[in-house]
Amino acid sequence: MESSTTTSAAIDIVAAARSLFQEWGSTEVSVADICALSGVSESMFYQYFEDTAAVGRLILQQFLDTGLQRYQALLEQDKSLTDRLYNIMNWKATYSQEISGAFIEELFQSTDSRSRQVLDRHRKQRQAILSHHLYRGMGKGEVSDSLNVPFILYMMDEMSELMSQEACIAMFPDANERMRVLTGFLFFGIVGPQQQ
Repeated sequence: MESSTTTSAAIDIVAAARSLFQEWGSTEVSVADICALSGVSESMFYQYFEDTAAVGRLILQQFLDTGLQRYQALLEQDKSLTDRLYNIMNWKATYSQEISGAFIEELFQSTDSRSRQVLDRHRKQRQAILSHHLYRGMGKGEVSDSLNVPFILYMMDEMSELMSQEACIAMFPDANERMRVLTGFLFFGIVGPQQQ
């Protein structure tokens, strides 16, 4: 049973799983591994989570929720859109270090429908926030009028798909670096940010 309960055992399970996933990725970690590190029995683990994928989804949800709050706060800053996007790109590079490259790889290549739902829900929330700020930027002349917001959002989805393509992985084996490069390219193209 997935739960975001705050009991000591659940907190210990999530902390242990996060630590192990950070080092090994989620597919290499067993319930026994998590229980050994957390000091919680397997029967107690199963009172909170159905399997390692369930605790992984909770960790993913917590990571994405925290990131989405920061993403929105950066977009709300009283700065030019270019500066805000540049700040987001830099923040994403450091924030993505809080989760291992192996875990990121597993997420983008996951066929688990519930994990994909978590990622899709987050993508839609992020796009709604960005869409709002892009339309505002267009009104201020900060976004090229030769583009439209649906196209930009479409390209965001395409960039996300690139994360798991073999050719892109070969160029940028580190998932965090790959995310930073793709984000920078999406926001600034080949010219780079024009600081104001």
